[in-house]
Amino acid sequence: MIDIQDEWNNNYFKLLYLHLTGVVSSYYCEKQLEGAILPVIIEMIKPIEETVKIGGSLNISCTLESPGSSIQWLRNDKLLFVNSSSAPRRYWNIVTDNEVLITISDVTKKDNGLWECIEVGGKDGTIIRKTKVLKLIVTKPPDETFLEMKGKKLPAHATISIEELTMVSVKCMARYAVPPVQQIYWTLDTNNISSRSEFLVEFLPKNDTYISWSVVTFNVTRILHKKQLVCYVHHHLWPQAVVVSASLNVSYVPSFSISRVPPFGFPVVEGMSVFLKCDVDSNPPGVPKWLKDDGPLQLLPSLDGILNFTSINRHHSGWYKYDSEIVQHPAVVPDTHPSDPFRLQCKAGGKPLPPHCWTRIRENNQVEGVSIEQDLLLNTVLYSDTREYKCITSNIIGRRLYTSETKDLSIKVKGRPKIDPINRTLNAIAGRSAKLFFRFCGNPRPHRAHWIVHHLALSPGDRSLPYIAHNITESETPHCYLCTLEITEVSQKMVEKFYFLPKILKELMTPSFY
Repeated sequence: MIDIQDEWNNNYFKLLYLHLTGVVSSYYCEKQLEGAILPVIIEMIKPIEETVKIGGSLNISCTLESPGSSIQWLRNDKLLFVNSSSAPRRYWNIVTDNEVLITISDVTKKDNGLWECIEVGGKDGTIIRKTKVLKLIVTKPPDETFLEMKGKKLPAHATISIEELTMVSVKCMARYAVPPVQQIYWTLDTNNISSRSEFLVEFLPKNDTYISWSVVTFNVTRILHKKQLVCYVHHHLWPQAVVVSASLNVSYVPSFSISRVPPFGFPVVEGMSVFLKCDVDSNPPGVPKWLKDDGPLQLLPSLDGILNFTSINRHHSGWYKYDSEIVQHPAVVPDTHPSDPFRLQCKAGGKPLPPHCWTRIRENNQVEGVSIEQDLLLNTVLYSDTREYKCITSNIIGRRLYTSETKDLSIKVKGRPKIDPINRTLNAIAGRSAKLFFRFCGNPRPHRAHWIVHHLALSPGDRSLPYIAHNITESETPHCYLCTLEITEVSQKMVEKFYFLPKILKELMTPSFY
């Protein structure tokens, strides 16, 4: 029996004859094997292209032309052995005396490529014919399509909460497809915004598939409130595009419109009926709050913001305005970690729009202002930022100052200890005493700490002359502590480095040293 792989890898062929008829070309070649000349026919028939989904099945047919011959298969020029197990994925299926099928019951990506059959002589194993039978294209639709924002996957039919006048970027993902998704379109409300998007494709060699995504970026205004952002993903295995969408919840400050009946410009006479109405457009919705410049209102407005004077008189004369009011309180403050950025948001309504002031309570209940912006942004959180915060807004109407404020908001900083040598380099005089100071912060509080001095490990409160490790004391900064190592008598032979290691449960910090 001739080794088929060796047969086709050996390039010692001699061209004898070439015959071209239509789409069929036959090469008659000879191969010198142990002194014999063996004819070989290579049929250059253009193979049929067939597309099959992963997990599907198909039959590949090959025709026998010489009595007593047999068939062997090549896929991408490599010899293929048909599975002979009890439950094979590929198996023979002989239909007639001169036709042989190979059946693939569960197509995988490995079946992709050019399939050829070789007709081999029955007695001496001579290769009689090689035919290109099928070009198989194995395909797979995306496993899932979804929207992503700030690195987080959005649930189906999600609501995106965003502030007015903010640039927002949303990603539409289509993962694990073969071939890759090549078309992704966007609409916002009824407008096509695909021109504002960027499309990318990446090959994943680990599972031999592709991931495609499109990122759309646009500016948010209040007119987009409750509008639908829709992503259309097209793949050639889908009869129509798959749609993923999200609704926009746009937060914006109030705008006001004040009207009067009778209308402005019409004289008001004592005893007639008059009403004032304030229409407020805001999200979240604001409730009209009327104020009179020279004192409290003599009547209560209705729920829809109407002041109704059934019989107006001179005591009702004055300026009527809309007061400042917090329309969006900051959300419940979650725990944060050292070095992370942190933002607190506060929105207020009023006419004119009131200014903002953020305050926090320091040691001894001292109040300090920290920002006059609408949002309080801490770029890098420190343990010292563990405080109570409050947003205060105010407006002057007439001669009176009206204020509105949020409840106290507590920021809790939790994480690994932060270590800071107070005197990082210490110059000491031989024969005299010296002290090394460390400040470290942590929440929860480190339950153990050690000074490493040459061969000694000293815990706070330990003494091994000339070293004294003093007990830990609390500093004025929340969750921060002071630790001191005293050297009662400095000598020239002392070590140059002193290590300090605080430890929290299940975690030992990298030591800091002098």
